[in-house]
Amino acid sequence: MKASFRTVVLASFLLVLFASCDKYPNGPSFSLRTKKARLCNEWVLTSYQINGNEFIENQPEVKMAIDKDETYSISRTTSSLGQIQTEYEHGTWTLDSEGTVLSHLISGEEYPVDFTINELRNKSLTLQYYNVQTNNTYIMVYKQVE
Repeated sequence: MKASFRTVVLASFLLVLFASCDKYPNGPSFSLRTKKARLCNEWVLTSYQINGNEFIENQPEVKMAIDKDETYSISRTTSSLGQIQTEYEHGTWTLDSEGTVLSHLISGEEYPVDFTINELRNKSLTLQYYNVQTNNTYIMVYKQVE
C-alpha cells in the first residue's frame, strides 16, 4: 500500500513539474522560479535588432524595471552635445494566460503594446515586437542589472 501511494505521489509531482516547463523558444527547459519571479527584475538593454540587423550603437542606454505590483518603468538616457537627457515611461504590465506575451500599458494610453517573450531566464530576457504598420520585427535582449 505504501509503495503504490509513493508511486502516485511521485507521478503527480513529475506531472506538475513537467507541466510547468517553459514555453519559450530560447528559455530554460525548466526553472524552480515562476515566470513572474524571473520577470520582476531590473534590466538593461544589451541588444536591439530590427529585422535581424543590430542597432544597439544607435540606441540610448535603456533600463527597465518590472515590479511585482505589476507596474513597470523604462528610462532612456542619451547624451547630445554634452548634455545628458533622460526620458521616462511608466505603466502597468500583464502576462497572458500562457505566460508568453508581456503587455505594457503606458500610463495615460488606451491600448497596450504586446511583446512576445522569446527567452526568460534569471539573468536574461528577450522580447520580440512585430509592427504591422512598418512590417518590422524588433528583438530586444536585456540582461539583469548587477
